[in-house]
Amino acid sequence: MDAREQLAAMSASAAFNNLAGYTKAFDLFKAMGVSTKELVHSNIIASLLNDREAHGMGSAFRDDYVRSLLGCRCERSPLPEAALSSTVGVRANVARELEHIDILLDYPSLKLVIAIENKIWALDQSRQIARYQKALQELFPHYTYRALVYLTPKGRASPTIDPDSPTPVYYQSYGQLAELLRQQTSVDPRVLLFIHQFVTHIEKTMSGNTELKQLCWEIFQQNEEAYRHIHEHFVYCQNRKLQERFEWLETQVKTAPMFADWVGKIETRPTCNVDKSGMTWTCG
Repeated sequence: MDAREQLAAMSASAAFNNLAGYTKAFDLFKAMGVSTKELVHSNIIASLLNDREAHGMGSAFRDDYVRSLLGCRCERSPLPEAALSSTVGVRANVARELEHIDILLDYPSLKLVIAIENKIWALDQSRQIARYQKALQELFPHYTYRALVYLTPKGRASPTIDPDSPTPVYYQSYGQLAELLRQQTSVDPRVLLFIHQFVTHIEKTMSGNTELKQLCWEIFQQNEEAYRHIHEHFVYCQNRKLQERFEWLETQVKTAPMFADWVGKIETRPTCNVDKSGMTWTCG
């Protein structure tokens, strides 16, 4: 079977069609243009952590979230298990953008504060996490426990922590967050629909999930050679897509009615050219 036949067989497989349906499903966040907007995601997470919001979960999700830190990788000495377990049902203040920290969980009665820094694709600013570690010390000098959660798509480490700070940093992935949300049951049915959309969005765009991985594995098992062809030519396809898009834009500029008065006078000049292999760009 040649490459064309291999690719045709793969595209006709049930697993491939299921994968295509999964990736093409309506995504509310993509439709609104906020797929990777940290501000929007932080607002949603803060709202779900706040038991005063009308989501119907009370403090259940917040309680599960705090306990989940016990399973997260931690830089420096983690908080005692008893401190994290003691938050169940305890009143907490939820704040946004205090000293530029994305989300803050403040338990005054427990003298415990947990900050969450949400990083989707953005890189750290200079000494950013170190500054937040210091800010927690200064904002809550009389608290017994302080911690910072570094939330990213894959749970990566931060390059800007202060390793000598007494404030530990937990590394958490969006996949872990999505799993916690999936486990929530005492939710207003209308809110549950939104949470499901949010979780699906996270899994499609950032973290991946078991279902998605299983579909890819089935396709790979049944069509390994075709899978390899697609993998090897992925960069070429990306570059060709960009090149064709720019060629379309060039045609529009030269032929669109709104530019009719400048026909023959408009000059377009490429600043990036893809080589014949389609693998690299030369810009100038």
